[in-house]
Amino acid sequence: MWNNVFSSLEALFLQFNVRRLFYWITLILIVAVLLVVGERLTGFIYFWQVERKIDIVSSLLSLNSNGIRNDPQLASIYEDLINSVKNYVPASFSFEFAGAQGSSLETLVKFLGGSLLGVLVALSGYSDRNDPRKTQWRSTLFGGLFFGLVFGFVGIVIPTYTNPWVNLIAYPVIQIIFILILSKLISFKKR
Repeated sequence: MWNNVFSSLEALFLQFNVRRLFYWITLILIVAVLLVVGERLTGFIYFWQVERKIDIVSSLLSLNSNGIRNDPQLASIYEDLINSVKNYVPASFSFEFAGAQGSSLETLVKFLGGSLLGVLVALSGYSDRNDPRKTQWRSTLFGGLFFGLVFGFVGIVIPTYTNPWVNLIAYPVIQIIFILILSKLISFKKR
């Protein structure tokens, strides 16, 4: 089964067509819905965060019971730690476009980070146009452009991590790592 899935993903890039595109869009939507419904039903992420908070409070209580406040140097560090835990507010995650809240340069940088891998695939397909042995260059070109656009818009939606330049570097690296893992799984399944 997984061999068919990975082969279909590989064919989506190499032999782009609408049927494969709809298959993958549907698959991604189903996985996203299952993740959201799973979180709503189980609260796994929420309770994991609560468990982490309990661990932090337990550690702070343990430090306090060991007399950390009696040492003047450690007491100031302990108080700073308590204040940072009290004042920490998690950043909210939203699917708003960064252009509404950030600059147009930030939006452009995030789009470029998301679309970089697709553009590279498209350029690879375009460079093969003069090679008579490579007849699928148009599929590679259009598949790369399409995925460049899709992942570019996804790059805009992803929240900025400290600086948009981090998104420009990290997002293509994450995409490449994901593709390398998929290619290893595909080659392993073909053996």
